[in-house]
Amino acid sequence: MIALINVYPMFSGLIYSFQDRTMARAGDFVGLGNFAQLLRMEDFWNALEYSAVFSIFSVIGSYVFGLALAVMLNKEVLVFLRSEDSMTIPVGLQLFMQQYAADWGSLTAASTLALLPVFIFFLFVQKYMIYGSVAGSVKG
Repeated sequence: MIALINVYPMFSGLIYSFQDRTMARAGDFVGLGNFAQLLRMEDFWNALEYSAVFSIFSVIGSYVFGLALAVMLNKEVLVFLRSEDSMTIPVGLQLFMQQYAADWGSLTAASTLALLPVFIFFLFVQKYMIYGSVAGSVKG
């Protein structure tokens, strides 16, 4: 069922790309005409360039940041990250887990308290997030 949900839109989109159709009427077969028209558009090439630059720098930046963080956390010199006073929340939540048991009440309470500031921040900025996503998707 999941394959059908994923595969049907992909193949129907591929078929539609070879047709000259609108939402109101079925289209005629135009072959590669839509692709040729797209390749002649300057806006397409600008969007492709910006998407490629963004993707490349995002991947490289994520890789460099993740590698630097992993190297930093693996160093024995950085003892301050190994003390209980300066643990990050995911590492601190492991304190509630033992080898054969877990204090699930305390673990879920600590997880809820850790999530609370993020949730409150989201409540304050959600209208700006929605405004930004709508403004970016509407022309004019």
